Amino acid sequence: MLKAARKAAKGMGGSDTAAAMAAAQSALAQIATALGVDGGNTAAVLAAAHARAAGSAMVTALQSRIDTLESAGKRQAAEACMTAELAAKRGIPVKDQEGLIALHMQGAARARHIAGLHPSVAATGTAALPPAAQGGQIALSAEEVSVADQMGFSHQVFLTALNDDRAKQKGL
Repeated sequence: MLKAARKAAKGMGGSDTAAAMAAAQSALAQIATALGVDGGNTAAVLAAAHARAAGSAMVTALQSRIDTLESAGKRQAAEACMTAELAAKRGIPVKDQEGLIALHMQGAARARHIAGLHPSVAATGTAALPPAAQGGQIALSAEEVSVADQMGFSHQVFLTALNDDRAKQKGL
């Protein structure tokens, strides 16, 4: 539109400026129509053009904000999933956890599948943890009970002997 007005003005050699002005006014009217304002008011056309440019920048800023919020929400959901897997005693090495979080942010089902492939490290009874104290006294472990039985001692006598040995070791 504006190119046509410029061409018309150049072709006239400056002698017929009224025709050039008419062509420019026609182009301005078409631009005003595209912007949805009155074509006779150049200030309104200019303001509408600026508003459209500002609106475009605002849309871009809002889209960026939405993307940031979506990413934060996905990260939070991924971290919650990882916390749940670890609470379920899933043996996921620390070095793999961040990668699984990133994968979860892209596709939750695949990340859950991969996390499920890691072994469970829930209590298996193979740990040699001492039994909890009962009434303030230490109880015999399964291994100690077995030793007492093989030696022919009662469990109480064996426990008393162990406690005496522990007391002597603390005194050293």
